[in-house]
Amino acid sequence: MAIHDCYLVGGAVRCDAKKEWKRAGDAVQGTLFNVYNARDAVLAKLFRFAELNRRACGCRQITSEHRSFCNIDATEFLDTTGHFQYPRCINEFLRDQLALALPTI
Repeated sequence: MAIHDCYLVGGAVRCDAKKEWKRAGDAVQGTLFNVYNARDAVLAKLFRFAELNRRACGCRQITSEHRSFCNIDATEFLDTTGHFQYPRCINEFLRDQLALALPTI
């Protein structure tokens, strides 16, 4: 089964794992969107603790230069430091920024 587009929102995945991101990028035929919030304090602190000071892609750009990646900074739109605010905000953001037709959560 082919994956056309993939949306990571507040992802708890290392943003600097270049080998793994290359494999992920190769698996996506369309675009892999990384929607991140630089002020997500919950994700930043917990992920850095659990991953021995590594940084999560949900707080910053994915560092891979793969053709399929598109980093989207949602920090100003989300205007929140809480990781648990995503469900309240993300549908509106994706509709506005990416012109997607998404069901309401």
